[in-house]
Amino acid sequence: MELRQATLEDVEIIVKMWVEFMEYHKNIIEKEPRLAASLEKIPDATRPFAEWTKKNILGENSKINIAEVNGEPAGYSLISIDDNVPIFKINKIGHIRDLFVRKQFRGRGISSKFRDLAYEWFKENGITQVKLNVYPQNDHAHNIYKKWGFFGFHLEMRTELE
Repeated sequence: MELRQATLEDVEIIVKMWVEFMEYHKNIIEKEPRLAASLEKIPDATRPFAEWTKKNILGENSKINIAEVNGEPAGYSLISIDDNVPIFKINKIGHIRDLFVRKQFRGRGISSKFRDLAYEWFKENGITQVKLNVYPQNDHAHNIYKKWGFFGFHLEMRTELE
């Protein structure tokens, strides 16, 4: 397995993996149908996602890593350094935005390797806390993140206006 930083040449590969990631979210919607409206994508969502991916590859405060197994894309992670609310002593926070491992490559420790790369980069940039978002219905991800020491911090709630 090889983990490396993504380049602009990887955008198409990342977009294809993102499409798989979004397919996985359909399982989450089945558990909580009210998520469907919030997760409905615009037509041809891959195009703006590709532009957003390019922006994050080139950004100073973001990084995308790719895992490959025998030359085949196995997953990607997107991390960033975000400004925290200015009332807190911790003014910057690490953010694991996306972490996806393709189904056929799960169970090989790839997620943990992405985490290690993220932590290393965050520490190099003076970051002392890391956040991520996960759907409450995603039990598998919850279990992994709890093993990594993450805890519930903030629960976002939504409703539809009529």
